[in-house]
Amino acid sequence: MLVMSLAYGNITSLEAADHFSIEATSITSDLVSRVHREGKELYAWTVNTQESIRKMIELNVDNIITDNISLAKKTIYEGKNSDLINKYIKLLERIFMKESNS
Repeated sequence: MLVMSLAYGNITSLEAADHFSIEATSITSDLVSRVHREGKELYAWTVNTQESIRKMIELNVDNIITDNISLAKKTIYEGKNSDLINKYIKLLERIFMKESNS
């Protein structure tokens, strides 16, 4: 594992590193994609606000390092539930659209 505060250059070319632990504000979607394409993992630190936790989830990082575990759990739980609710609403819309077109 390579721990760094700033992802600079082509870090994925470092063959000895199979995981990267990077300060969250340095993480971009391009960086996550490059790391994942190489079959490696990316950990984000220190992610302590709901906004930053959501952003890291959206960026698809492999792990979130935080000082506020209860906030992270709550944010992840809310995100999963909202996805479930959105899927349920779309299902209901499809059902009712079929019925109204009949």
